[in-house]
Amino acid sequence: MTQSNGQPLSQPDGGKPKGNYTGERLKALRPETYRKVVELLAEPGEHVSYREICRQCHVTDDTVKAVERREAISIATRKEALMV
Repeated sequence: MTQSNGQPLSQPDGGKPKGNYTGERLKALRPETYRKVVELLAEPGEHVSYREICRQCHVTDDTVKAVERREAISIATRKEALMV
């Protein structure tokens, strides 16, 4: 199905286009939220779920996963330091 200008009415794959989640925008625009996400990911005593981090920080799960990938080394170091 097409519009009068010949463009399709919906995306061909049926969904929204996937974004490029890196965590850079969050770090630049909301650095305190970025730090909070890193802190929650680094909690050594109990694993905080992505869903809970999303609720507390008002971000998407894709953003949380991107921050985790971006900060993997520092999160591991922080966990190790907090365990000691």
